[in-house]
Amino acid sequence: MKGQNAYLIDRFYNLYSDGLESGHLSSGDWQVVEAVIADDKRSEEQQDMIQRLLYCVNKGRITIQGVENAANAVRPLAKQYK
Repeated sequence: MKGQNAYLIDRFYNLYSDGLESGHLSSGDWQVVEAVIADDKRSEEQQDMIQRLLYCVNKGRITIQGVENAANAVRPLAKQYK
């Protein structure tokens, strides 16, 4: 389980930087974000990263492939992380 968590976090860090740079996340990337959100053992740094991603999606700076109107889809999550 520890190895799976390390892999998940590694993917999260990669998609975070790629998403901010490219302005796009795939639906698979978004599943990783949701898994990190659901993990109650995430670090403060990861919490901040989630908050930034949600903010960028909410403002339309990052789109999520396969999710129409992603800003509306993440708005409830974004309110939790203000």
